Amino acid sequence: KISGTIPYFSTAACQCQGVACDSVEFAGEGITVPDGIAGISGRATDIVATAESGGLRFRQRRRGLEWEVADDAPDTPALDAIIGNAEAGASIYGRPLIDNDGSEFEDVGTTRRYTRARMRALLIKPILDPADRQGWTPAQVERVAAIGGNMERRFIEFRADGKVIEGPLMIYGDEARFGDWSERFEPRSLVVEEDVIVNLQHDRSRPVARTGAGLRIEATEREVRADIRLPDTPYAREAHELVQARILRGFSVEFRATKDRWEGKTRIIERAHLLGFALVDRPAYPAAQIADRFAAMHEAAPPVRRMPRTWL
Repeated sequence: KISGTIPYFSTAACQCQGVACDSVEFAGEGITVPDGIAGISGRATDIVATAESGGLRFRQRRRGLEWEVADDAPDTPALDAIIGNAEAGASIYGRPLIDNDGSEFEDVGTTRRYTRARMRALLIKPILDPADRQGWTPAQVERVAAIGGNMERRFIEFRADGKVIEGPLMIYGDEARFGDWSERFEPRSLVVEEDVIVNLQHDRSRPVARTGAGLRIEATEREVRADIRLPDTPYAREAHELVQARILRGFSVEFRATKDRWEGKTRIIERAHLLGFALVDRPAYPAAQIADRFAAMHEAAPPVRRMPRTWL
């Protein structure tokens, strides 16, 4: 997880192109965030995470606009590079790319003061020049650890009928897109651990079922499939109510990839270990189109957007 704050009511250094300012200020709650915004590490195609996939999130606070690249955001080369820089000791900063069309501001000396700023993207990267860091707070970078390595998460839709929830955890060969790269699992690449636990929203203090206690997993050449018979427990009853209300809509698989390769911009996972999975509210894995008993739900891959050349 990577999180930070874009400060309000303070002067911060900027790197604007084509404008005569060297610092910027934002009024309280003065930054607006359009739907579908992306976090990038440089060029528009260097996507770290997107709001459409649920991996990039924002919260307005009095002190500033908080942002977060969630720990269940799909892995991308840009995200891996950011985390690699952080692990090497570099400080990571999140700074908004502002589109002055649609924004309200005035220039006071060499400071641009925004009363309303329309963000087009969030630039997430190390800032090497100390002068360019003034007024900005480094982001917090945290790896999600798992048994023997780093845990990743992917999402896929399920189907529900009464207290039975079923669907594929992984469909081999289907290609999922994440921005400008894609991913697929080779047949039988997902190894199912002996004891798999199902929880709510990746909160392991809220278990719903586990292997031998309501959960059955079947692995074939084509897919890995889960069948959950919800027991009569508080968290299982909560899960049933949330599924029936269509608040929870998909599986989020927790896995650790131990062998993969890249072919161009396609990541091919040759071996991975299934560590568990959750019932979640935001299924975003586009590889499978699985209809539940209420409606077909399919989320397309986030589009790649061309960003403006003005940044802070």
